[in-house]
Amino acid sequence: MKRSLFCLIFTAILLDVFMSQSADASSFAYADNGIGLAVGEPAGITFFRKIDDQSFAQAFIGSNLLLGLDYAVAFPSTVKNLPNLTPYVGGGLFLFSSRYWDYARDHSGIGIRMPIGVLIQIPNAPLHFHLEVAPSTTINPFMYSFVDAMIGARFLF
Repeated sequence: MKRSLFCLIFTAILLDVFMSQSADASSFAYADNGIGLAVGEPAGITFFRKIDDQSFAQAFIGSNLLLGLDYAVAFPSTVKNLPNLTPYVGGGLFLFSSRYWDYARDHSGIGIRMPIGVLIQIPNAPLHFHLEVAPSTTINPFMYSFVDAMIGARFLF
């Protein structure tokens, strides 16, 4: 329980820090939609939908019947020397099956996550890479906190 509370407080503080920074209005993605693959946790198929020049939604279908959806705020041109690198922070939900954790054999449930990462847009190409870590907590039927990390690539269209 202490671990879950710590993760939630840490997530709230990081979200406040990132949201208080102003973002440049330049574009961070070659196109509005994308599909790709990711490795790590969760590994699987990822989807991307640009909402505007400073936000996007991403979804994933991972191994062990893990489904997730995140909303993220992007900070384009934050790293002046690397204009194609865009940091982001967001929040989302995930669904998991009983196969995701060995000790939860009879449970499927829901959790919350806070992805913190970067998008790396390949100049003049419909491809970007993404790297992220996500402090996460299951909230039903039990509480368990952990950190996911993934790296992936998406084809943009």
